[in-house]
Amino acid sequence: MTVPGFSVKLAHDGEAWTVRCSGELDGAAAWHLSDALELCLNAKPVSVFMDCRDVTFIDSGGLWSLLRAFQEAHECGVPYEIALSEQIHDVLARAGMLERLLTGPNVPAATRA
Repeated sequence: MTVPGFSVKLAHDGEAWTVRCSGELDGAAAWHLSDALELCLNAKPVSVFMDCRDVTFIDSGGLWSLLRAFQEAHECGVPYEIALSEQIHDVLARAGMLERLLTGPNVPAATRA
C-alpha cells in the first residue's frame, strides 16, 4: 500500500508477520498503516514486527497509528515488537510515548538507527 511519500509492505515467515514502513508517516499515511495492520492481524499471526527504521517523518497522526497498532496487537494477544529510526525514536521520547511502544521484548538499540 502506498500514498505519496509513504509505503507499507507486509511480509510473513510462517505465522510471524512483519509490517515494513518507509517515508513520511503522517495523518494521511496513518490510515494505510492501520489497514495493513488489520490485514496482518486477521491472519492470526504468532507475532508482529513493526519495522519503522525507514520512516523519515512522523506527525500526530503517525504517532496515533503506531500507538493504535501496539494496542490492537495487544488486544489480540499477539506479541508486538517495533524498530524505530533514530529520528522517530527521538520524537516518541519527547512526546513521552516511547516507553509505551517498547514494552515487552524490546528491539536492541542498535537496530533503531
